[in-house]
Amino acid sequence: MLHPIEDNLEKYTTPQIEEKLQDLSKKFFMTRNPQVQSQMSTLIDMYRMELKSRYIKEMAKDQDKDLDNLINIS
Repeated sequence: MLHPIEDNLEKYTTPQIEEKLQDLSKKFFMTRNPQVQSQMSTLIDMYRMELKSRYIKEMAKDQDKDLDNLINIS
């Protein structure tokens, strides 16, 4: 999903994305303009998908480390 305002979320750290998501969520409920809410909703979805992707990658990396410790070839 691409948005003209944000095209590359890889340049942000995970805490920066979390902060942007919180800020945007607050602003979403402050506005009553449906067009603006629609655009904000798209950005919120982008940030959530990016966070989910990062968390999944991090969990997979942690799982691989755990499995390496279990394998003992002598």
